[in-house]
Amino acid sequence: MKVYFQIIVFFIGFQLLGYSQTPDSLLRNNRNAVFFAPLNLLDFTNPSIQIGYERFLKPQLSVQIEGGYIIKQSIVNYFDKDFSEDDQSAKGYKVKLGVKYYWFRDTKIKPYVSCELFHTKNNLILSHFRSDYAKSLTVSDSDYENYYAKYDIKRTGLNIKFGVKFPLGKYLFLEPHIGFGIVYNDIDKKGKLHDDDDSITSKIAEDFFAIPKSLDVNLPLNIKLGINF
Repeated sequence: MKVYFQIIVFFIGFQLLGYSQTPDSLLRNNRNAVFFAPLNLLDFTNPSIQIGYERFLKPQLSVQIEGGYIIKQSIVNYFDKDFSEDDQSAKGYKVKLGVKYYWFRDTKIKPYVSCELFHTKNNLILSHFRSDYAKSLTVSDSDYENYYAKYDIKRTGLNIKFGVKFPLGKYLFLEPHIGFGIVYNDIDKKGKLHDDDDSITSKIAEDFFAIPKSLDVNLPLNIKLGINF
């Protein structure tokens, strides 16, 4: 956490510098924005409530910081009649820091390119306790590990993203983006799921976290809803 504290201190200092060097033309515009990323609630492996703050330093240049609290389950699972509260438990956080460059200075619709550093930490527990036999098992039973898996996930990487900020009235905006990047996965797994576990979440986890330590391609895709002020 020390590293993230230093990043936040640097970010605040950068903001103060921006206040002292902002041109008069920028003072007439809204230089701040807060936003929410609703699609993160649909993530199967790292579901989160994620919010962010953006600060314009110049008309075409801004810095942005985001933080997310990883919730127990994706909201998709709450509508799955076959999904039990014991099937998944996630806990952790996400943090992102980026710089955005807007291609056009004086347009309402604002396309941009951004460079973003990110880190995710998630303690994910998946289980398969749907059968009567599985439900009868305890931690001390020798067969218990066949129905239980714990993933200590750390993901650190760099993204290049392309997006567009669309105004929704005077203050609100919609911001879809897509991109590509590289991520280092550091995953510590304990236990394993039973071979006949065919749940969507389990299959995604087994495929996505197949290699404990790996360098992989990252493809960010999201939509943000926010307000300028």
